[in-house]
Amino acid sequence: MMKHLILAKFKPEYTAAQKAAMLPDIRRIFEGTLSIDGITDVQVFTNCVERSNRYDLMIRMTMERSALEAYDVCVWHKEWKDRYGDKLENKAIFDYET
Repeated sequence: MMKHLILAKFKPEYTAAQKAAMLPDIRRIFEGTLSIDGITDVQVFTNCVERSNRYDLMIRMTMERSALEAYDVCVWHKEWKDRYGDKLENKAIFDYET
């Protein structure tokens, strides 16, 4: 199994309230990825420290390594990028084996 981590930082013009309002939809999108064979867990975490050098979200997905290709082309990944890609100032991806 591997963990696929997505760290996302919203653009500075988004307030804490606006970011919080987006959270249910972001969770819905990533929960949809559980329908992909090989993805067994998804969790969305919010940062608890407000500092300019912090990311706002961490999405942690547990998956078989082979599921990454299916995730890359799935409708949920496309929706995440289409709905939130232009709202992000920065994003980092990290994968590791467990």
